Amino acid sequence: MFSIIIPTLQQDNYVLNMLLYELLNSACVGEIIIINNACKEMMFSDKKIRVINTDKNIYVNPAWKLGIRESRFEYIGLLNDDIIFPKNIFEQIFNFIKQNSGIGLIGLDSINKTEKSEICGYPEDCEIKFSEVDVRGNCWGAAIFGRKSDFYEIPEDMKVWCGDDYLFYQSIKSGKRNFKIYDTPIKHLHSNTCKLPEFDSIKRNDVKLYRQYFIENKADMQSKFDLIFSIGAACSCTQTLRTSFLQYYSYPFDWLYGSDFLSRVKILVNNFEHWLDKSDLASYGKRVDTQPNDIYKNARTNIVFNHDFKINTPLDESYSEVKEKYDRRIRRLLNQIEASKNILLVYIESPEKREETLQKDLIDSYHLLKNRFPNVDIHILYLFSTRGVSLNDKAITPVTDKITRISFDYDAYNREYPYAVNFDLLLEIFKNYELTSKHLTLKQHLLRFNGRLFMILRWIFSVRNEYQNNSKRKIIRIFGIRIKKSVKHKEK
Repeated sequence: MFSIIIPTLQQDNYVLNMLLYELLNSACVGEIIIINNACKEMMFSDKKIRVINTDKNIYVNPAWKLGIRESRFEYIGLLNDDIIFPKNIFEQIFNFIKQNSGIGLIGLDSINKTEKSEICGYPEDCEIKFSEVDVRGNCWGAAIFGRKSDFYEIPEDMKVWCGDDYLFYQSIKSGKRNFKIYDTPIKHLHSNTCKLPEFDSIKRNDVKLYRQYFIENKADMQSKFDLIFSIGAACSCTQTLRTSFLQYYSYPFDWLYGSDFLSRVKILVNNFEHWLDKSDLASYGKRVDTQPNDIYKNARTNIVFNHDFKINTPLDESYSEVKEKYDRRIRRLLNQIEASKNILLVYIESPEKREETLQKDLIDSYHLLKNRFPNVDIHILYLFSTRGVSLNDKAITPVTDKITRISFDYDAYNREYPYAVNFDLLLEIFKNYELTSKHLTLKQHLLRFNGRLFMILRWIFSVRNEYQNNSKRKIIRIFGIRIKKSVKHKEK
C-alpha cells in the first residue's frame, strides 16, 4: 500500500480537502501523512490521516524526508497540496510499480495551470498512460510515486526547489527507469505555495546547490554550420528553418510525418532503403483542404506522405513522379552531408505528442550518424513542447557536447489543428544559428540578404493570430511593441 506524504502551508484547504477525500477512499492508500508547515492547527477524525505539526516552516524537501522516515508502507507517494486526480489513478499507479521491478520513480507530465474556478469536481476516471522519461519535466515533481527504497535522501541544505530533480537523477544514476503519467485529466493550481515572495532567495540558493551536485560543465553548442536540415517530426520543422533562413533546399524529411526520431536516423544512415518501395505503400486517406492529395503510409517505416501524391489518381500513375522527386532529395542530402565540415540535425516534436525521445536514444542516434559519416562534425538539436513553460523559462539540457535538448511550450493551442506550433516562439530559438555559404548559390545568397531585410521589416510591423484554448487574439507589433487585441473566436 501507499504512504502518501503531503507538505502544506494551508494556502487552499478546499483543494486539499478534496485531495484527502479521494485518498481516504482509495483501497491502495494505507496512510496519509500531512506535514503541517503552516504553524496553525490541523485536526482530522479519520485515523488514516496523521498530522505532523512543525514549530516553524521546515520547507518542502525536509518535509518529504520527514514523511518518508515516518512512513509505514513499502510504497511512497509525495503529493502537492494543490492538486486533484481521477479517483481511479492510485490503483493503476500502484499496480504499474508493483508489476515492474525495474521502475524507479513515476511523476507527472507537464500540465497547464488550472484556475481555481475550474476545480468544482474531480476529473473523470480514465485509463492512465505511462511513458519513460530521462529528463525531468516542469510538473514531474507535483506528484511522485515509487518504492520507498528508491527515494534517496535529499541534501539538508536544499529546502524548496530541486528536491524532485535530485530524486529524479539519483534514480537514473542507480540504473532505474523513471516514468511520467501523461494524457490524464489532472487539475493543478501550480506553485500555490512556492510562488510566495519570501521563498525567492531560498529557491535561488537551491538552484545553485543543485548545480553543484549534478550539473556538469559541457561545451556550449556550436551555432554555425555548413548544413542545417530537418529530420522531423513534421512540416513545422522545415518551415521554421526556412523562415529563419537556415534551409534553402528541399530534403526527404521535410513535408511528411510519422515514425520517430531514432527510426528516422536509422533510415538516414541506411541510405533511405525501402523509403518509397511501392509494395510498402498503403492508402491512408485524402487531404481535401487547400492542398488536396492522396495520402499514403509506408507500412515498413511508418512514414506518412501527405503532400506528394495527386488527388484521385491511381498509385501506378502518380508513383514515378514522386519517386523521382524523393530520389533527387535523397541524393542532395547525402551529398551535402558528405561535403560538409559540420552539420546540424533539427527535430521539433509535434506539440500534441507527450512521449519524449529519451536521452539514450539521442545518444544512440548520434553514434549511428557518426559511424555513417565519420569525417563530419555532427550536432543534434531536439525540441520538446513542455506545457506551461514559457520561452524565457525554457530548459536547455546539454545531453552531450554534440546534442542539445530544449523544452518549452510552443503549442499554438489550435483545437482544429492540434499539431500546430507557435512559430514566433520557435523562431526565437534559431536567431543565434547561422548557415555558412558552403552550399549556397548566388541566387540563394541574394535570397538570404532579402530575407534578413524582410525580418527587419517584420520586426517593425506585423500582425498575427494567437489561439489560446477557446480564445483568439490579434498580436500587432509596431517597432517591437506588442499590442494584444482580443477578438471573437467561434470554435469549429
